[in-house]
Amino acid sequence: MTGRLASKVVMVTGGGTGIGRAVAARAAADGAAVVIGGRRQDVGERAATELRESGGRAAGRWQAVVQRPGRASRAAVPPTPTRRSSDAQP
Repeated sequence: MTGRLASKVVMVTGGGTGIGRAVAARAAADGAAVVIGGRRQDVGERAATELRESGGRAAGRWQAVVQRPGRASRAAVPPTPTRRSSDAQP
């Protein structure tokens, strides 16, 4: 994959619909490995599948439920398709 973001990992919260989905699609088009995040895992998985089918690198398994501001009660973040988030350059 080539593009401005080919060596980057981009996590997009709310990436299953609306503006977040557009941001995820643009990042994937620019070569980034994209992790879709949001409250509804099925929506994120569907968005990630569509990005992969169009040639992008995407995972849609991340979800978090926030009960109070600043405190996530559940978070599951799998490795990105080709890189770990710790490998991303700032």
